[in-house]
Amino acid sequence: MSEIQIFITTFNRPEFLKNCVNSILNQTFTDFELIISDNSTNNLTQKSCEKFTDNRVFYIKRVPTLSGIEHFNTILTEVSCDYFMIFHDDDIMHVNMVEELAKEFKYNIDSIAIGANAFFIYDNKKSNKLIFKSKKSKFVLRSNLDVANQYLVRNGIVPFSSFLYKKDVARKLKLDFNNGLNFCDAAFMMDVANLGQLIYLNVPLMDYYVHTDNNHVPDFFTNNMKFINFIRKTTDSSKNFSIVSKYRIKAIYMELKQGLLTKRIKTGSNRYLKLLKILFIKSYNDYFLRILVITCLCFLKVSTKKIKVES
Repeated sequence: MSEIQIFITTFNRPEFLKNCVNSILNQTFTDFELIISDNSTNNLTQKSCEKFTDNRVFYIKRVPTLSGIEHFNTILTEVSCDYFMIFHDDDIMHVNMVEELAKEFKYNIDSIAIGANAFFIYDNKKSNKLIFKSKKSKFVLRSNLDVANQYLVRNGIVPFSSFLYKKDVARKLKLDFNNGLNFCDAAFMMDVANLGQLIYLNVPLMDYYVHTDNNHVPDFFTNNMKFINFIRKTTDSSKNFSIVSKYRIKAIYMELKQGLLTKRIKTGSNRYLKLLKILFIKSYNDYFLRILVITCLCFLKVSTKKIKVES
């Protein structure tokens, strides 16, 4: 049996999948099984997968089509190797990614999951912009509160798809949409930290695709508040007060930023002024000044396409 299972979650994107699969098959670490988990609504991906002849590649068609959460959790029930990854069909592994993650486990036997930094890809164009910014070579998160705190840091998280997990994660945990809604991946990583320490490697080992033409924008305020409630319920109340307070301010900032960029909140409206006042009082030198810049850009009708709504 192989030491590592790598699952690729794919949905109606055979044009991306080919490059993803090839990046995995070209890994310097070779002792793995690659399972393509096809959640597509058509057979185009299946036909594309018939071209892969490597005996490490296995194909599963999900019938009927599952929700994203159901798909992830179904994969967890199918993990049989000591270590596993759940990778995205539009992301690309660098040739040494699996080797470096596996090597780190040998140096940190108490770790439960290890993730790595990545370069952004914007609409098929690879950038030199890193997701995770730090002067440290790696971060060690020893508790669920450490993970929650890390999610407060701007550019302070590695891609969800970059993690190599121990099998215990699949045996004991599920992804729950109610724990943070669109930020339920952060809640999941907090649960993972209850099983052991997490490590973020500050070295780019993959390319992470950002679809800039995606018009869907979630309600960040509602999502953040749901995640805040999860933090309050699952961490030590004597230690989480500062984190919860900071996250509330960030949630307000993200709500106002999102509202301005999507024109859901108008400059000068009562909601705009109310949220701006809170940021002025609570975060004058940070979020308040950032909102003023975004307000000016919107007022001058400068293109805001390069301003990431989710930051």
